[in-house]
Amino acid sequence: LWKLFPDAKVSCDSRYETAYPSSVVEENFRLYGAHEGWQEILRDGEADVVIVEKAEPLASALPSLTGWRRVYEDDAHDVYAREGSELPLRDRRGERIFGSFP
Repeated sequence: LWKLFPDAKVSCDSRYETAYPSSVVEENFRLYGAHEGWQEILRDGEADVVIVEKAEPLASALPSLTGWRRVYEDDAHDVYAREGSELPLRDRRGERIFGSFP
């Protein structure tokens, strides 16, 4: 996703050990772990979309967060967008997904 910059901004990716300040990394771990204050990270942050693995604690916490809605779901991931987003709901649970990366 980071290759889509500046059209899409990524909060953190696999380069977290070298490309991001420790405060950003800690905030992302707090968010995806659904630790204290995770709601404020989304409320006060600039994210419009959140991609989360279903195994992450955030995946079970996000459905209760006001202002966000699920726009995509497959067997491994959910994608949430801020309310008001024009992204349509896409349910791909049970589908085999084959993709390619540009």
